[in-house]
Amino acid sequence: MLLMNLMCHVNIDNFDVPFIDIESVEQCVHSLKSNKAAGCDGLVAEHILHSHPSIVLHLKFLFTMILSHAYVSEDFGTDITVPVIKDTRGDISAVDNYRPESYCISSL
Repeated sequence: MLLMNLMCHVNIDNFDVPFIDIESVEQCVHSLKSNKAAGCDGLVAEHILHSHPSIVLHLKFLFTMILSHAYVSEDFGTDITVPVIKDTRGDISAVDNYRPESYCISSL
């Protein structure tokens, strides 16, 4: 993940807590790809890309809290897996003619 490569570390009370700066979050937001499927929450990258610029500050606070408290909500791991047919001319009743496609909540 791009954000993880751009972080510095700050020592708070003898804990090495990653520091996330606004520029790193902005760079991650601008690198999101458009026209991708929505996650379980119904959000697509365009919601973040076209939102108010203050979204970057809120995301920074969210990721900083996740890292400093070492807690990620179970909802961030939620996904939907859909079987997608590999070959439409092949046997559609054959299990090996399908591949899994996963849709996750967290795009960042």
